[in-house]
Amino acid sequence: ASAAMKEYYDILDVPITATPEEIKAQYRQLVRVYHPDRFRNQDDKAYAEVKLKEINIAFQVLSGTSVRREPFEARVAPQPVAYPPQLDFGTLEIGQRAKLKLQIGNLGGPAENVGYVYSCAKPWFQLSKGKRVYEQQPFPLDFEVSVDTRHLQAEQYYSEWLEIILDGIPVRVALQLHTVVRHRSLRGPVRLRWPVVIALMLVAIILLSSFFHISLPANLLPGALLSARPNYELRPAEMLFSVNEGDETVLYVGAGVEDTPRRLGFFGQEAVGTQAGQSIAYLAGDATQNQILLFDLAAGKTSQITRGGGAKAMLSWSPDGLRLGYLVGEGRDRKIGIYDMRAGQEYLLPGEVSAGVEHFAWSPDGQALLFDLWQGDEQRVYRMGVHGNELRQLTHFDSWAGAWSADGTQILVGTDHGLYRLSSSGQQLYQLTDVPA
Repeated sequence: ASAAMKEYYDILDVPITATPEEIKAQYRQLVRVYHPDRFRNQDDKAYAEVKLKEINIAFQVLSGTSVRREPFEARVAPQPVAYPPQLDFGTLEIGQRAKLKLQIGNLGGPAENVGYVYSCAKPWFQLSKGKRVYEQQPFPLDFEVSVDTRHLQAEQYYSEWLEIILDGIPVRVALQLHTVVRHRSLRGPVRLRWPVVIALMLVAIILLSSFFHISLPANLLPGALLSARPNYELRPAEMLFSVNEGDETVLYVGAGVEDTPRRLGFFGQEAVGTQAGQSIAYLAGDATQNQILLFDLAAGKTSQITRGGGAKAMLSWSPDGLRLGYLVGEGRDRKIGIYDMRAGQEYLLPGEVSAGVEHFAWSPDGQALLFDLWQGDEQRVYRMGVHGNELRQLTHFDSWAGAWSADGTQILVGTDHGLYRLSSSGQQLYQLTDVPA
């Protein structure tokens, strides 16, 4: 072995004749010994961080199965990302078992080896073998983390971690568990008072139905009952809203609570305005074949800008007012349509990558879109340029409703585990809340 290779064996404190299994076992032991979280003194913590980096590099070089890679080979390193970054098993009774799903993605270069390490020598949890989510792609990988409380003590809080390692680069997942004494289950049937249940259901139906439709006569416009969610402020003090008048939905523009709203004189839904172009786009026609109409505030004229192509929904102007985005179609066939105001043309983003869209959002500069797509029973968040170029998958876990930060450098996504923030390139994942979004 070369002098450089011998140095890596020395860092891991293994002989040159060590087998891959011996190298991996020693690596796991050293990670536990030098992990920075074990140290309180800042100098010791800093030393441990440096030492751990050396250990990771040494393991990355020595863990090849056939051809040993020379150190610092010119290639993009893998960047593992875990979802969720924390597994909380909640409260379990002694003797109870549980499993949670863990998904590992890779935002960097290709990875040749996947390993793992536990925070303790005798863990109360177990990691399953990873399975590919998509047969033709190496990542993401699905794992199951299982716990068995039979050998744990009651009324205790347990906190450990595991790390998934891609070519020596780890991503940590925290694990938490609270144990309680097993309680005897109550016996005997539970008697439901069906008359009370039915009465409550009827009341709920009546109350819920009142939220879905409010019909007002044309001469009655009390501010508290208007559908006054501001879609877009045409001017600093104005907003658009719609009011049901009999069987028609009429559009209004208002300047505030104290001023009388102005009736625009045409019927439509989902109106959105752009201050930049002084135009209002809205939907008109049958719900299954509705089309987009454009009202020019300066000229006072209306023109139809789409024809055919399926139902339209979720109208949204780009921040510069040069493009109008919307959804076309239904269900898993729904796509993103864009109308270019300068060219006077409508086009759809490539169907093979954008079909099945549930939500989309413009970037602050109007040059890209966030949107989510279905992959099996889960959703993923993507970004794409307005001309259908520069497609990039940002999340590798079940997530939706991506939203941009004001400067376009960060995005927020919703999950069943709370809100997450990540960079607009899909990196630096950070959990903001633990309340399901």
